[in-house]
Amino acid sequence: MSFFLAWARVRKLVCLMVVFLLAAYFIKFVDGKKSFSECPKYGFDKIWLDLPVAQKIQPVIGGATLIKLGDNITTDHITPAGTWLKYRSNVPKYSESVFSAIDAQFHEKAKTAGGGFVIAGENYGQGSSREHAALCPMYLGIKGIIAKSFARIHKDNLVNFGILPLTFSNSADYDAVDQSDKLEINDLAKQLEAGDSLIIKNVTKGKEIKVKHGFSPRQIDIILAGGLLNFTKG
Repeated sequence: MSFFLAWARVRKLVCLMVVFLLAAYFIKFVDGKKSFSECPKYGFDKIWLDLPVAQKIQPVIGGATLIKLGDNITTDHITPAGTWLKYRSNVPKYSESVFSAIDAQFHEKAKTAGGGFVIAGENYGQGSSREHAALCPMYLGIKGIIAKSFARIHKDNLVNFGILPLTFSNSADYDAVDQSDKLEINDLAKQLEAGDSLIIKNVTKGKEIKVKHGFSPRQIDIILAGGLLNFTKG
């Protein structure tokens, strides 16, 4: 019995030594660097060390409609699995996959435009609870998703990463927005705190669209802070 107890203690000690050695190794080579691309070659994919966070929401947000999607867009449509999953710790790289099966150049368009909006149909974000399906669009500067309806978990993830998930008050207004239309939301904080409805201006078509947010008071604070991390930091 004493032999097995001693062997268990030795194994525990070895494991602790390995953990400390790995920690010392990473501190030596990675400390102060943003990614392994700035470190010596390790023989595995680059890893982004700082989790990107959204900027605090401005009183007026605007941008182009970068893509118009149909119903039942899944988290796999947003950020594919498969070979892309090896980049999930490298957000800049993984963000290149956003909507890539629908529009291979989407990430370039989003970066060139400085972000913007996404229009979608029913049940946007269904499927897995994959947080990267909100994190990567946030990294690309997506300010809001305007859809006929959302999958519940994905809507919460969008809020947590500072992206506005908004629902058409009248689903027929989905047809009133085309890709490339410029959209604008004025006095965002006042509109959010005034009630469940917001007015979005379609600057291109000179029309106003009524949408709903359905946020709790805490979610409003999270959105205005630019996401849950900013909100938690205070």
